Formats: sequence, structure tokens, C-alpha cells
Amino acid sequence: MSFNHHTVGIMETDRNLLNDFAREQWEKAQAHLSSNYSLTPGECSEVFARAMVALYDTIRWGGMRSQGASLSSKLADIVDNKAREYLKMMRRDVPASVSENASLSNASGNEHDAEIIELMSSCGSDGIRALAMEVAGVDMAPQVATARPSALPLPPPTTPQMPSHMAGQPQPVAKKRRNLVPIMVAVAVSVLLCVVAIAFFTMLKREIQVREREIEEKMAQSEDDYSESTYDWETDSINVAISNELDTLLAEVEAGKNLKPNIAKLDSLWEESNANRNSDYAYFTPEIGYILACAYKQDNDIKKAKTTARMVMSIEPQGTEWGDKVRKLLEELKKMKE
Repeated sequence: MSFNHHTVGIMETDRNLLNDFAREQWEKAQAHLSSNYSLTPGECSEVFARAMVALYDTIRWGGMRSQGASLSSKLADIVDNKAREYLKMMRRDVPASVSENASLSNASGNEHDAEIIELMSSCGSDGIRALAMEVAGVDMAPQVATARPSALPLPPPTTPQMPSHMAGQPQPVAKKRRNLVPIMVAVAVSVLLCVVAIAFFTMLKREIQVREREIEEKMAQSEDDYSESTYDWETDSINVAISNELDTLLAEVEAGKNLKPNIAKLDSLWEESNANRNSDYAYFTPEIGYILACAYKQDNDIKKAKTTARMVMSIEPQGTEWGDKVRKLLEELKKMKE
């Protein structure tokens, strides 16, 4: 599925900005990976796509907000990490040291970094992977098999004519039966070889499937930076306390009271719930983001309100309580001037 399919709601100028950024980073990453890690063009494109998805995950969970590095510098570090993971997974030698990825790194940053971060957060991991594959020149469209030309018709079989001098004489039936033995042996050997070949390729296919599953599991474990929360949700006292706290904050925000201190408190809770999946507030992440976006709106900071609403929308699907509320809020924000 193409990148344009995943970005139907994004303006053409914003889509071009993302394309230019990804294409520039791909050219630098390919040169670095091929010269320092001896990867093929196909392997370079796969490593680059995984690095772009990891960068998207970092942005999604607020990792870029607490770091001063530019997008290019952060992507440079991720590319090196993904290249080493790929070589280990393929059981190939990992270089002890490589030259600094200076061509890909850009410590000074890009003037469009903030805009690119906002756009990437609304594309989804599938959209980011499709973008990386497209700039790398990988065709993600399904291949259509071409029909093979039909075989030419065979000439009709000819019936051998019996010599005239043998007409009326008995035929040597036993001799004909003896001549069939080599043919039957050849057919039996052919069938046996076919059975062996089918069994071999079936076993080979199963082995490949097992290896592919092992590789996918290893990649999923290496890319998962967060463990599942082990919080005991049966402890109702903590949940009730947090829920009451958020209800109070929402009531004050809607009434326009204590906006500055409430924004500071909500921003701290929002960052904690995104950065630490084991936090008591992790379960309430969508609700915290929605209240923070409402607070920015009440404080007339429409740009931050839109950014926060889009981040909540990327983690909370439509059809849920906070997913529907944040989508309705975003529609109201689009009508307001920043």
C-alpha cells in the first residue's frame, strides 16, 4: 500500500516536505550502510525502513521532546543500531567500529524539524514504512504473474502399418510384455523421484517458515522499547484517586480556572504517562492528552492544542470515549486561527 494512501488527509505541500526529508536521509543512509556495514541495496532499504519506523515510535512517545538532538542526528544513531541488529540477526560479523555517521547526522537541526515531527506523528507506522520504501525505490505493489503461452498442438498419432508379409501370422505377445518392463521401471522411478522431491520441498518450506517466524519474533523484541504494564488494576484506590484528580482538572479547565498551573501539571502527567508504561498514569494517557489539549485551547494556544490532539488521535482509535472526543475537539480547532 503506497504512502499517498496512508496520507489522504495531509496537504500536498506537507506530503512533499516529508518526501524531501525522507529522500535526503535515504541517500545519506545508503552510502553509510553500504560502505561501513557492506549491506546490499535491498538490505539498506530494509534497515532504513526499520530505522524510520523506530524514529516514528520515538516521536509518538514524546522521546524527541526531552532531547536536544535534531531529527537527522537521532535518525543517524537509530540507523547504526538497526544495522547492527540486522547483522546479528543474520549471523554475520558486526564491525567492531565504524566511521562516524557524519553525513547523516546534522547536529544543528533543520528549520522544518518541528513541522516534520508533527506530520510524522499523524502518518502511522505503516505510512512511515511505505514512505521509506518508496524513497528507497522499492515497489510495494503486488506483482501480477504473466500467463505462459499455451503449448502448440501435437500432431495426431499415426498407426503403424503391419508389413504385408506378416499379415495373418500370430504375433509374439510374450515379447511385447517383456518390452513393457523397462518402461514400467522408468515410470516407477520417476514417480518415486517426484514423491521424494515433493517431500523435500515441503520440509524446506516448513523450515523457512519457522526461521521467518523466529526472525520476526526477534525483531519485535528488539524494537519493543517498552514492556507490558504489570500494574495490578484490582487496586481500585489508586485508580479512583487518579480518576478524581483528572475530573477536577477537566472541570477547572472547562471553567477557565487556574489555566497556567493546570497546564504545567497536565504537561508533566502527559510526559510521564508516555515515557513510563509502568506508571500509574499510563492507563489514563488518552484522557490526560485530551484535557491538556482543551487547556491549550482555553489558553488560546491553538498550535499546541492541535499537536496534542493529533498525538492522542494516533494512539486512541475512533469509537472509544476519548478517541471520539479528541476528534471532535480537533475539528473545532481547525476552525480557529492560531
